[in-house]
Amino acid sequence: MVAMVMLAWVSGAAAQSTGQQIGVMKMLMPGTTTVGVLSSTMSEKKVEDLARAGAGQGVKVVIGRPKDLKDVATFYRKLTAEGGIKLILVPEKEDDLILSASFDYLREQAVGDKVGLCVLDEGLVAKGALCAVTLVEGKVKVIVNQKMAALIGAVVPTEGSAASMFVAR
Repeated sequence: MVAMVMLAWVSGAAAQSTGQQIGVMKMLMPGTTTVGVLSSTMSEKKVEDLARAGAGQGVKVVIGRPKDLKDVATFYRKLTAEGGIKLILVPEKEDDLILSASFDYLREQAVGDKVGLCVLDEGLVAKGALCAVTLVEGKVKVIVNQKMAALIGAVVPTEGSAASMFVAR
């Protein structure tokens, strides 16, 4: 089952700001102190934005920047097995190395390791990602894969303030 959560966080810049992405990860796993990031296309500015956004929310951001398929497995292992990270963000929707060529591998590993993959593409939630974060009409929309959430122990809100809405699909 996939759930949809709408949060009224208005973004003045990008549709899915780094702070909002990290905020959603903390919402799903409240005790999160470290998150991983996998991206082969991320700019230096995005790296700085992620580090700053994480620090502002008390979260250490560990970044893996693979250059080829072999690197994806290496960075995934470094983040999870060596770093103990349970949430990994893929911050770029156009990252073909991570989201196309490597997604099946990442999903299989994530399920076995009980690691949540957070992406920007809603279609990947049905394929095993924990969540997708997008912006719709000025509100952050979070699509959550409830099976993955249950597997990793994530908290999916069923009630919230007037600014939050939970809809099961």
